[in-house]
Amino acid sequence: MEIRESGGTVLNISKRELCYTDDPLGFKFPRSINNLWNTLYVPSGSDYNVILADGSEIKVNSKSSIRFKINDTQDDRVVYLSGEAYFKVENIDNKPFVVRTSKGDIRVLGTEFNVRNYDDEKAVITTLEKGMIKYNPKDVRKPSIIILPGIQVIDDDYSNELRIELVNTYLYTSWKDGKYIFEDTSLEEIMKVLEKWYDVKFIYDSKEIKKIHYTGVLKKYENINSMLDFLETSEEISFQIFGETIIIKNK
Repeated sequence: MEIRESGGTVLNISKRELCYTDDPLGFKFPRSINNLWNTLYVPSGSDYNVILADGSEIKVNSKSSIRFKINDTQDDRVVYLSGEAYFKVENIDNKPFVVRTSKGDIRVLGTEFNVRNYDDEKAVITTLEKGMIKYNPKDVRKPSIIILPGIQVIDDDYSNELRIELVNTYLYTSWKDGKYIFEDTSLEEIMKVLEKWYDVKFIYDSKEIKKIHYTGVLKKYENINSMLDFLETSEEISFQIFGETIIIKNK
């Protein structure tokens, strides 16, 4: 795992968590590194937890990156996201926390929410578990919206309006706890998740295969063969593995 600081310094991190809060023994970050931008990239097959200087926590999913300041002294706390991350934000009066995505900003005070913003999916999906947030789309045709717990907002390239849905939030946040939960989910959507985690490419033998639906729980850190064995128990599909390419066929 690497963290690249502005100026080119690379920090090699051996554990699954990076903490920027002040040390309990009294260490304070020097003023010289205030407002220094860092970028964290998490590759396939991994996720990573970051604790910011204000105590806010960010769990970053695979094939995702965040850009943030070590010790933000500005009026707003800002994090840039590409990919997927779960945020647990500490409330600080008069200092909002802003997540910047490819399609808009999410402005919060203190809350817990998930943001999915992968470039290849052409959408930003924001799911709120606790608190309240405001989503401000870049597209001026789409209005800003206040999001309450249990609400999901989808901002995509295919509509001039935001899609607002009432959802079971844990279906979209369970990845942070080491599992994927699917409820009547299409095989195509499941494969999108597994492609990013295992860094593989799925090819469908027919379009009809994509429409097969599954309900179940997949353990995130298991070998991909265990995942495929579970999906094959439906007796509808089989997999042929050729390195990093996997072909899905009807049985």
